[in-house]
Amino acid sequence: MNRLTPFYRATRLPRSLASLLAGLAMMTTVTTVATVITVTTIATLSSVACAQSTQLPPQTGLPQGKVEAKGVVFTVDLAQTRQQQAHGLSGRAHLGSTDGMLFPYAEKDTYGFWMRAMVISIDIIWLDNREVVHIEHNVPAPAPGTPDHALPSYTPRKPANFVLEIAAGRAQEIGLRVGDLVRYHLNR
Repeated sequence: MNRLTPFYRATRLPRSLASLLAGLAMMTTVTTVATVITVTTIATLSSVACAQSTQLPPQTGLPQGKVEAKGVVFTVDLAQTRQQQAHGLSGRAHLGSTDGMLFPYAEKDTYGFWMRAMVISIDIIWLDNREVVHIEHNVPAPAPGTPDHALPSYTPRKPANFVLEIAAGRAQEIGLRVGDLVRYHLNR
C-alpha cells in the first residue's frame, strides 16, 4: 500500500462504498483547507490587532483611593478586576505628579508588568502590604507599533500584593526606597 493511498483504495470494497469514502475524504480535505484558511485569517487579523493595540483609550470611572508615601499623598485609580489590571494606565496621555494607579491583589506573588499601549513613562513600585519591596524607576513607554512579544516584562525580586504606578521620576524625587512604608486610604 502506498503511503499516499487512502486505505479504502488499498482494500477490496464494493464500488459504492469506495465512492462514498472517496467523497468523504474529499470533504475532509476541503474542510481541512477551509480550517487552515480560517486559522490563517484569524492569526493575520490578530497580528493586525496587536500592532494597533497602542490605540487603547484610557480607563475612566474606576474607584479611587489615596496612597501616602514619604509625606506625599497620591490620588490613585484602583484597578481591582483582571480586566482593569490588564488595561492599567494604557492610553493615558498624562499622569500628574500626585496621580497614580494601584493594583491590589488577593495573594502575594511576583507580578510582572509590561508597558503595552503605554504612551507615558512611569515608576512601578511593588509593595508587600505596606512595605516597598521593589521599584522600577523611569520605565519607558514603548515606541509606537512595538509588537507585544517585543515588550520587556518588569518583575519584582520579592512577592508583593500591591503595585503602585506613578509618574516617571516621582519615586526618586520624593526619596522613596525599598523598605519604606506607605499608608492606604482606599474606598473599595
